[in-house]
Amino acid sequence: MAQAIQRPAPSSHPSHPAPGSSVSEETSKIEEAEGPRADVGMLREIAKRGLIDSLNAINGAKTLVLDPSLAGPLGLVTEVALLKQQGVDKMFWLESGPLNAPTTNIVYLCRPHVKWMKVIA
Repeated sequence: MAQAIQRPAPSSHPSHPAPGSSVSEETSKIEEAEGPRADVGMLREIAKRGLIDSLNAINGAKTLVLDPSLAGPLGLVTEVALLKQQGVDKMFWLESGPLNAPTTNIVYLCRPHVKWMKVIA
Protein backbone atom coordinates (compact mmCIF):
# COMPACT_ATOMS: atom_id res chain seq x y z
CA MET A 1 0.00 0.00 0.00
CA ALA A 2 1.47 3.40 -1.01
CA GLN A 3 1.60 6.18 1.52
CA ALA A 4 0.75 9.77 0.71
CA ILE A 5 3.64 12.20 0.63
CA GLN A 6 3.28 14.72 3.40
CA ARG A 7 4.32 18.31 2.91
CA PRO A 8 6.83 19.65 5.41
CA ALA A 9 5.58 22.12 7.99
CA PRO A 10 5.92 25.77 6.99
CA SER A 11 9.35 27.12 7.88
CA SER A 12 9.78 29.91 10.39
CA HIS A 13 13.18 30.84 8.94
CA PRO A 14 13.19 34.43 7.55
CA SER A 15 14.60 33.36 4.17
CA HIS A 16 11.73 30.89 3.81
CA PRO A 17 8.57 32.75 4.85
CA ALA A 18 5.47 30.80 5.61
CA PRO A 19 2.96 30.65 2.76
CA GLY A 20 0.79 33.74 2.75
CA SER A 21 3.24 35.89 4.72
CA SER A 22 5.91 38.28 3.55
CA VAL A 23 9.59 38.54 4.41
CA SER A 24 8.98 41.87 6.18
CA GLU A 25 6.37 40.25 8.44
CA GLU A 26 8.85 37.52 9.32
CA THR A 27 11.62 40.07 9.93
CA SER A 28 9.43 42.13 12.25
CA LYS A 29 8.57 38.97 14.21
CA ILE A 30 12.28 38.22 14.63
CA GLU A 31 13.00 41.82 15.70
CA GLU A 32 10.22 41.60 18.30
CA ALA A 33 11.73 38.39 19.67
CA GLU A 34 15.27 39.86 19.83
CA GLY A 35 14.21 43.11 21.47
CA PRO A 36 15.17 46.66 20.55
CA ARG A 37 18.43 47.22 18.72
CA ALA A 38 21.19 49.31 20.29
CA ASP A 39 21.64 52.85 19.03
CA VAL A 40 25.34 52.70 18.14
CA GLY A 41 25.19 56.27 16.86
CA MET A 42 24.74 57.48 20.41
CA LEU A 43 27.70 55.37 21.61
CA ARG A 44 29.79 56.77 18.76
CA GLU A 45 28.96 60.35 19.78
CA ILE A 46 29.79 59.65 23.44
CA ALA A 47 33.19 58.19 22.48
CA LYS A 48 33.86 61.07 20.08
CA ARG A 49 32.98 63.68 22.72
CA GLY A 50 35.23 61.95 25.28
CA LEU A 51 38.16 61.95 22.88
CA ILE A 52 37.64 65.59 21.90
CA ASP A 53 37.34 66.67 25.54
CA SER A 54 40.53 64.78 26.44
CA LEU A 55 42.47 66.36 23.57
CA ASN A 56 41.13 69.84 24.35
CA ALA A 57 42.28 69.48 27.97
CA ILE A 58 45.86 69.68 26.66
CA ASN A 59 46.85 73.16 25.45
CA GLY A 60 48.91 73.58 22.30
CA ALA A 61 49.97 71.28 19.51
CA LYS A 62 49.91 67.57 20.22
CA THR A 63 51.54 64.44 18.85
CA LEU A 64 49.24 61.41 18.93
CA VAL A 65 50.94 58.03 19.35
CA LEU A 66 48.45 55.30 18.51
CA ASP A 67 48.24 51.58 19.24
CA PRO A 68 47.93 50.01 15.74
CA SER A 69 45.03 47.81 16.91
CA LEU A 70 43.00 50.97 17.63
CA ALA A 71 43.22 52.35 14.10
CA GLY A 72 39.99 50.65 13.00
CA PRO A 73 37.94 51.46 16.10
CA LEU A 74 39.23 55.06 16.13
CA GLY A 75 38.17 55.41 12.50
CA LEU A 76 34.61 54.53 13.53
CA VAL A 77 34.56 57.36 16.05
CA THR A 78 36.42 60.21 14.37
CA GLU A 79 38.36 61.27 11.30
CA VAL A 80 41.84 62.76 10.95
CA ALA A 81 40.46 66.23 10.10
CA LEU A 82 38.67 66.40 13.46
CA LEU A 83 41.85 65.35 15.28
CA LYS A 84 43.74 68.11 13.46
CA GLN A 85 41.09 70.64 14.59
CA GLN A 86 41.79 69.58 18.19
CA GLY A 87 45.50 70.39 17.83
CA VAL A 88 46.90 67.01 16.78
CA ASP A 89 49.92 67.97 14.70
CA LYS A 90 51.46 64.57 13.99
CA MET A 91 50.39 60.96 14.41
CA PHE A 92 52.66 57.94 14.90
CA TRP A 93 52.16 54.23 15.48
CA LEU A 94 53.15 53.06 18.94
CA GLU A 95 56.29 50.97 18.45
CA SER A 96 59.67 50.32 20.02
CA GLY A 97 62.44 52.80 19.47
CA PRO A 98 62.89 56.53 19.83
CA LEU A 99 60.05 58.89 19.05
CA ASN A 100 61.00 62.04 17.15
CA ALA A 101 57.98 64.11 18.05
CA PRO A 102 57.95 67.73 16.89
CA THR A 103 55.79 68.80 19.88
CA THR A 104 56.23 68.72 23.63
CA ASN A 105 52.68 67.41 24.20
CA ILE A 106 52.61 63.70 23.43
CA VAL A 107 49.34 61.80 23.80
CA TYR A 108 49.46 58.01 23.89
CA LEU A 109 46.28 56.18 22.92
CA CYS A 110 46.63 52.45 23.49
CA ARG A 111 45.05 49.39 25.01
CA PRO A 112 46.14 48.51 28.58
CA HIS A 113 48.74 45.88 27.67
CA VAL A 114 52.07 45.38 29.44
CA LYS A 115 53.94 45.46 26.12
CA TRP A 116 52.67 49.00 25.42
CA MET A 117 53.54 50.16 28.93
CA LYS A 118 57.10 48.93 28.40
CA VAL A 119 57.33 50.76 25.06
CA ILE A 120 56.01 53.99 26.58
CA ALA A 121 58.28 53.75 29.65
